[in-house]
Amino acid sequence: MLGGLPAPSIPADQARVALDRLDAPMAVADGKVWVANASGVDAFDPTMLQRIATIPTEVPVVTMAANGTDLWIVTGDDNAGDRGAGAPYTMLRVDTASERVVWTDVLPFTDNGHRSTWNIRLAAGPGLAWVTFSDSVLKVDAATGDVTPISLQGKSVGNTAASRDGLWISSNGGMTAATAAFGVLYIDARTNEITPIEVASPGFMWSIGATDDAAWLLQCAGADRNCMRLVRIDATTHALNSFAVPGMAVVTGDNQIWVQLGDFSGNGGGLVGVFDPTTGKITQTLSVFLGSQPGSSSDGYTYPPFAIANGQVWSAYSGLQRTTIPTNAPTAPTKTTVDLSTPLTTVNGYYSALGAHDLAGARQTVALEYRSRWFPSTTVVNPDVSHLEKLTRLQIKTPQPIGPPESIATWPYSEWMGVWVTYRATYRANDVMHNGTQTKFIYLARAAGTNDWYIAQIGPAP
Repeated sequence: MLGGLPAPSIPADQARVALDRLDAPMAVADGKVWVANASGVDAFDPTMLQRIATIPTEVPVVTMAANGTDLWIVTGDDNAGDRGAGAPYTMLRVDTASERVVWTDVLPFTDNGHRSTWNIRLAAGPGLAWVTFSDSVLKVDAATGDVTPISLQGKSVGNTAASRDGLWISSNGGMTAATAAFGVLYIDARTNEITPIEVASPGFMWSIGATDDAAWLLQCAGADRNCMRLVRIDATTHALNSFAVPGMAVVTGDNQIWVQLGDFSGNGGGLVGVFDPTTGKITQTLSVFLGSQPGSSSDGYTYPPFAIANGQVWSAYSGLQRTTIPTNAPTAPTKTTVDLSTPLTTVNGYYSALGAHDLAGARQTVALEYRSRWFPSTTVVNPDVSHLEKLTRLQIKTPQPIGPPESIATWPYSEWMGVWVTYRATYRANDVMHNGTQTKFIYLARAAGTNDWYIAQIGPAP
């Protein structure tokens, strides 16, 4: 048995409906649950667990991923044994509102005699899909259908996870001496630039997930059943933090990090737990119906074995199962609802979160390029983050257009606004910052083609 973990909580609700496919790819998007069947994809109502739409495909679904209102699917035929005579692999985009296929393209991948389902990976970010095979990456633009090929120069793809700004890839090395080293690769969605990241302890990488501020890698860093580590890779600095977590797959959703728990002896399997990045611990567990582990350690997971959405755990290993997280389970780290649609709402959300001592909520309002400076892990440069006891009388002036400071003018944003704020603050240590009225000037920025405004810099004056 796995030791040192909380006992499984009793779900607030648990229900299952039969499927015609075992271990079915699935995704949650646009208020619907999408599950592969033997000849296409079904959409389910998440409350009633009833099929509300079916999308047929010519050959079976290999994998799927979703973001926003885009559902991405890869189909192919692996029933021809170790390949050779199967149909080509095809990528489809489904508009989740109309439940229709709106784009298709044949993938240029060949598998050289190995089953492609063991190697094709699919991830979806805002307005983009990423499909990978061997050392090839295709970036697909949802709006235009444009496909951009990106070569990893011999580095094989293990598993992938998309964030707001790019793609994270765990690579267990390539077939040559020059590409054999294990590591993580990051592809910037704007520039297609590939950044290699060395992991602290080389070892097989089982799974990778992503939040906007970090990648989360499950890696075996030893030879025994206690070798598993969950490694946080900061999105801005690429700094590493490692935690002892006995897991086989990591899944992100609802602003949380969940792990399928288990070890190499088959213990765990159907046990999932939520990871608290503040304490570095699994704080709650639930029993759900999952396969015990991937087909073999060389496969990893072709797609995430479960999904987290709207306070529920979804799995489709043997039937579609909904497990509602009980009320005593940890809620999302963000307690503050943050609206990023205008400079005013972003600033209000930031200070409202600080006043509620909700650092996760405050971080959401800050540009990725600025987070590691404004929310440092060791040194104290921001008393509002580290020492604030009480915040009142917040006043926000009308935001005005402004050019960016020279020090951050090259950041990838097209619109800039400036705003003055005042508030009264009480600090736990008066030698860090004097109590009383504080005045700050805030630069906010928005990237071209996006709706969200982020805090790019906070200081005493422009």
